[in-house]
Amino acid sequence: MKRLGLFLLVSFLLVALAFVQKGNVPAVKASPEVYQGDLVLAGNNVTTIEGRFDINGSIIVEENATLILRNAMLNFTQTASYQFNITFLNPANGNPRFFAENATIYSTYYQRMYFYGNSTASINKLAVGTASRCIIETYDTSIMWVSNSTLHYLYPHGNSTINLSHTVISGTTIAYDNSNLNALNCTTSVVIANDLSAVNASDSTIDEVQPAGNSINSSILGLKPGFVNSWSFELNCSVMGSQFPELALANTEVGYWSFSFRGTSNITVSDSELWDFRIDGSSVASIQDSLITDSLNSYGNAKTWLVNSTAANYNISPGSSVNVCWHLDVHVIDSTGQNVPSANVTATYPNATMAGSELTDSDGLARLTFMEKMMNATGEYPVGNYTVEATYETHSNSTIMNEMTGNQAITLALEDFVIPELPSFIILPLLIAATLLAVMLYRKKKERS
Repeated sequence: MKRLGLFLLVSFLLVALAFVQKGNVPAVKASPEVYQGDLVLAGNNVTTIEGRFDINGSIIVEENATLILRNAMLNFTQTASYQFNITFLNPANGNPRFFAENATIYSTYYQRMYFYGNSTASINKLAVGTASRCIIETYDTSIMWVSNSTLHYLYPHGNSTINLSHTVISGTTIAYDNSNLNALNCTTSVVIANDLSAVNASDSTIDEVQPAGNSINSSILGLKPGFVNSWSFELNCSVMGSQFPELALANTEVGYWSFSFRGTSNITVSDSELWDFRIDGSSVASIQDSLITDSLNSYGNAKTWLVNSTAANYNISPGSSVNVCWHLDVHVIDSTGQNVPSANVTATYPNATMAGSELTDSDGLARLTFMEKMMNATGEYPVGNYTVEATYETHSNSTIMNEMTGNQAITLALEDFVIPELPSFIILPLLIAATLLAVMLYRKKKERS
């Protein structure tokens, strides 16, 4: 239904465009001269630009005016970035409108197109020149429909809405505030969902997806690049809190996953492959068995624990820290090589402070996690010389781990000790069970007599 509604709205606006074009409206034809100064459209003015139009200034559309680009090449003669712009604003008792059909907007420098108030835009087959970088920003309650176009940057703000279909966005799309972004059958570079925005993409290809949260709890599990049949940031990442975007993907190919968290967020990442991970404020992140292929960025007073995980690059600001940890698997055996279950394996720092403790399982195995180093803005600070000891009843053995530069495994043999056929932790329950059984049999025998 949402797709149908989108296409109906686009069709309606395109029909409206055709109707407006048939009217008696001013038209700007191709000219060898360059229009000097700002082109301001106000009141109920409707202006159509056809052919090539060079302008040495900005275009301002306000009140109830309409700008139409039809089979047009609009060229801004900027000599610096953001010198000129196209702005729709001041909808005093009206609705500033923009229609584009088979048109190109060109500049050799960065420029912006702004939509304020309740401005509307219906765009079909619009291309932003390959040498230019046009940033389209929507604000307030403005609405934009775009189809069969090639754009660079989209920044929806406020409560504005952008609907895309069969469109290529070569730059970054960032959704802010309570804005809405809907993409159907589109190809985009980077999509960043901030604040309380709602971003929905289906049947699309996105190079990089980056949801952001503020003071939330979230668990990211098993997330890797590839085809996504159905995915929701809130549901699939178990998000709890109030400051996060509604990001949902369906039948969409994702090249990279990135995440950004700030405030007092508490984040767990497991068994995932991420491109970029950002943490700020007083947030805490635990990243386990995962890979960050580009950068881990830690700002403010944030703390990150990396367990059996790596990042290609680290950007750490003053006040924040990253702790790198690895697993140590300890195998406890007796003097004959038999596994010793329920042995107590402990680890201590050089100052005798406890670093960890675990009991071995039925195979005589226990896993401890040790910190290799702490990293902050001033450098890296290794942690080593852990004393690891295995104890079973009165028997023990120990060793010193000088470095933990990766996952490691050791074996501790308890000398002059052979594990009983039935260990003491099993013998006691058996004795209790046997005693209870004997009592029951005695009572039954006494009752019969």
